[in-house]
Amino acid sequence: MISVIDTNILPDIFLPDPLHGESSLKLLKTACEQGSLIICDIIYAEFAHQFHKKDLLDEAL
Repeated sequence: MISVIDTNILPDIFLPDPLHGESSLKLLKTACEQGSLIICDIIYAEFAHQFHKKDLLDEAL
């Protein structure tokens, strides 16, 4: 199965969100165990502003 990661789950994990961070990470890990994870160009662009360099974003993802 292929799962598309939406923008709202990424800040929960990377910032981390004290309320939703743990559950978002658990859901992401479950999706990863079930198959591939992808993000589209729009989601990439929406999340990119959290990083100073594109290389850091790519490495984190």
